[in-house]
Amino acid sequence: MKTQALEQASIQQYCKVVRMPVIGANFVTLAEQAVKENHSHVRYLEALLAMECEERDRHRDREPDSGSAVA
Repeated sequence: MKTQALEQASIQQYCKVVRMPVIGANFVTLAEQAVKENHSHVRYLEALLAMECEERDRHRDREPDSGSAVA
């Protein structure tokens, strides 16, 4: 169990470094769900990446257009 906690902490740290906070926050929950629903590794990874992209899209939609200058 201690090894599992270290692995999870390591993944969370990697996610911080590569700026993927949604994956870092959700990979354990989605892994447990993938096991219960007998999903493949690829399907699990696709779900994680989709969550990350959706959150980035939400942030992008909320941010004002930084490319337009006010004269």
